[in-house]
Amino acid sequence: EPRPPSLTALDLAGTALEPAAAFGPAAASVDPFSARPEPRALQKLAELDLSGIGWSLPLLDGVEACGPKLAALSLAGGGDFAMLNSAAADRPAFLQRLVAVAAARPGMELDLSTADPAAVLLPELLPALRSSRLLPPSLALRGDGQLGDDGLVALVGVLADLDAEAKESGTPRLHSLTLSSAVPPPAAAVSTWGLDDLNALALLDQLATDPAGVSAVVSRWQLALPAGTERAVAQRAASVRSLMRLVTTADGLAALKCGGGYRSLEPDGTCPAADGRSSTRQRAAPSYGVQLESLFRFALPKSSSLTLLDVSGNNLGDVGLSALGGALKLNRSLRRLEIDNNAAGVDGLKSINLALKGNKKVHSLALPDDDISALLAAAAARYKRSLSDELAARQLLKSAYGRGGYCNHAVKQRGMAALKSAKQEQARARVAKDKLRTVCASLQASVLRNGEVATITAAGKNMRAESKLASEASKSAAKAQGKADALREANKEKVWLGRHKLLDAWVKHAGVLGKRGHDVGWFGEWRRAWGKPYLNPAALAAVQKRMPAAQREEWEALVLGAEDTFASEETLDARVQGLLQEARMHRSQAEFHAAEVQYHGMLSEKDPRAEAPPRLEAGIVRTEPPGKERPGQFGSGYYTNWDARRNWIYGELRTAMAQPPPRDYAWKGAAAE
Repeated sequence: EPRPPSLTALDLAGTALEPAAAFGPAAASVDPFSARPEPRALQKLAELDLSGIGWSLPLLDGVEACGPKLAALSLAGGGDFAMLNSAAADRPAFLQRLVAVAAARPGMELDLSTADPAAVLLPELLPALRSSRLLPPSLALRGDGQLGDDGLVALVGVLADLDAEAKESGTPRLHSLTLSSAVPPPAAAVSTWGLDDLNALALLDQLATDPAGVSAVVSRWQLALPAGTERAVAQRAASVRSLMRLVTTADGLAALKCGGGYRSLEPDGTCPAADGRSSTRQRAAPSYGVQLESLFRFALPKSSSLTLLDVSGNNLGDVGLSALGGALKLNRSLRRLEIDNNAAGVDGLKSINLALKGNKKVHSLALPDDDISALLAAAAARYKRSLSDELAARQLLKSAYGRGGYCNHAVKQRGMAALKSAKQEQARARVAKDKLRTVCASLQASVLRNGEVATITAAGKNMRAESKLASEASKSAAKAQGKADALREANKEKVWLGRHKLLDAWVKHAGVLGKRGHDVGWFGEWRRAWGKPYLNPAALAAVQKRMPAAQREEWEALVLGAEDTFASEETLDARVQGLLQEARMHRSQAEFHAAEVQYHGMLSEKDPRAEAPPRLEAGIVRTEPPGKERPGQFGSGYYTNWDARRNWIYGELRTAMAQPPPRDYAWKGAAAE
């Protein structure tokens, strides 16, 4: 359509189409924009999805026809058919023009995700970037680990070089970079090698920064790595170094999204790590791994522009999150952080929480729900196992006693030791759960405090913006009201003259009919009853009721003329009412913005340094352990009914084993409550 009313998103993705039918050699000329769109058709478009559609020069005609509001352009490859299916000679020209289009739109994210980008995309994209000397301000390459460490190093190196040139030349610089799931999973030996946190951090730091190379570090630490692992460690260290260079040198970079595919929960919501083991799917998930901690320790504190960092799904563990917490103590530019699905433990979350107690800038941090759910699921499994162990220990104790007061003390001692161990395990599970919930409540309170601080800090700016909006809304309301009054006044005389002329025409027509011998006495009676010199819709309805059926054909032309006149009056009145409604809407907006001015004015008087975290409930449910009887429930001393007590405890333990654990072991359920 030449002028669609409000087209803001257009999805022309070809990933669901048959390649041979839609994009095969026989249909190479098929293009969604083979006829260039009318310039005004796509002016409001904010999202354009061309995923899976073969790249060709005419495709960019449609992109260039989009208005300045275009914020997301996806040219991601799709399925099994090649993304670059245009002629080989056209590919460099296409990519250079695409880079120029992206550079001219600083607010647009360009998504070039595809399968095997290291082989399909980079060999042609990197030369196009170098030759054009331009930089897409916002670039996304999401994949399944097929970009690889070498491909990431090459891409990030070119982007860093071009950003440095753009800083000198004044051309658009790199603003946002998305490299989610771009690298394969880390090698099995790339972990903390069983070291304590401090030694693990020292080792990882040396892998990322030691100029002697990975081989020297491995030899110095006397690590026994499997064959081929050393190269994987070196490649991942090179990837992390390239990201470190980009973050420290690209001082216009505001968003870095390098999330991975690791998930703490299975797709069905179950926790595979509840038994202490990770699933094969988790181990094979593309992620940067714990080596990413060097980015936090050496680059993040130096960044003054980065406001959004997404490191979710990277299996960082407590070591990586502790490094991130240390960086947050020094960095003051970050505002938004995503850390879920990192196999976080209580220590890692505590490090983030302690950092945010001093860092009041990070105001957007969603709690890592999947990690918390996994930890609580592990604690719940530990709790359920302890119940089973307690029941077995009590049964072992029962077997130590025989008739006549006989007692096998060796069995009794084993039973008492097993019972003590089971009770301690229950306590550890409860303590781990309570600690986790306490840390999560404190972390959430810190984020809420930071959000309030951000609101107070921006109150003055927001107050000026709201005041401007209120003034504009008031002016718009006055303008619409003035238009309505002017339109009504300009047509008022015309309307009433038209109504007078209508009645004069009816009177004249009645005289003509009377001369022809028609009985028009009914018209005279209606006119005397009406008593006014004009005709309106109510009068027209009344005169039609009095009109004899035999004369309706004689009066039909006048009736239709009157109806047309009144219809035009209704159209005019609708225009007036529309303007009045617009004025009311603008007045309502002005009142809303005026209230916002007062609200932000009140906030501007607060001292952000005095803001304290709110008190949040941790959601801990206080319950008695199963099998704990009340004093005197089964008697006391010599009169204790030991058999009844034992059977009651057995029943309580079996009931607790058959039921779900207490509800505070389920994170999302507790959050919903």
